[in-house]
Amino acid sequence: MTVRLLLVRHGESIWNIVGRYQGQMDVPLSAGGRVQAERAARRLASERIDAIYASDLSRARDTAEIIGQRLGMPVMGVSGLREIHLGVWQGLSYEVVRRRHFRERDPTPCYPVDVPPPGGESLRDVQMRVTVAVEEIVRRHPYGTLVIVTHGACLKALFCRLLGVDLSDYGRFRFDPGSISEGIWKPRRGVVLSVNDTSHLLEAMVGRCVGVQT
Repeated sequence: MTVRLLLVRHGESIWNIVGRYQGQMDVPLSAGGRVQAERAARRLASERIDAIYASDLSRARDTAEIIGQRLGMPVMGVSGLREIHLGVWQGLSYEVVRRRHFRERDPTPCYPVDVPPPGGESLRDVQMRVTVAVEEIVRRHPYGTLVIVTHGACLKALFCRLLGVDLSDYGRFRFDPGSISEGIWKPRRGVVLSVNDTSHLLEAMVGRCVGVQT
C-alpha cells in the first residue's frame, strides 16, 4: 500500500486574522482565504488526483470545493478530519488562553497535548481521531494520490505521527493557511516529502501577513 497524500490547510478564516481559537466552531473563510484556496487549486491542477476529502467544517469544506471545481472532482466530507474541539477556549484569543494555561515560550497557538480544556479534546485525542479517518480514506484508495483538506492542529498531529515524533514537539511544525504539505502514508511510520509549501501563495501574500494558525 503506497498512498501519496497532498495535505492542504484550509484558507485563512476571519478568526485567523484576529487570532481567536476556532476549534470546531464553523468560522467562514475570509476573502483572502478564498484567494489562497484558488491558488492552491491552481497548483494542484497539475497533479493527477484520485480523490478529494475534507473536514466538514465550512472553512475546510469551502477550500476543498474550490479545489474540486478547478479539478472537476467531487469533495467528500469527513467529520473525523475536523479541527480539535477546544471546549470553553473556543472564541477566546490566543493571548488570553496562553496567559491562563500555558507558558510564555510555548508556540502560538498553544494546544493541550494530554489534558483537554473543559468540554474539549486533547491533541492526543485528535491524533487518534484523525489517524483513524486517514486510514479509512487510504483503505478506499490503496494506491494513488489523494488531496485532504484539514486544519492546523490536525496537521501537526498527523505529521508527528508520520515522523514518529512525540506530540509534545508539535510546535516544531508550522502550517500556514492555504499551504500544501506532502507525505507517503504507511501503516506505522510514513515518509514526509514536503512541509508547509506556500510558494503558490506568494502573489496572494503581497501586502499581507499570512502566518496566524489555528
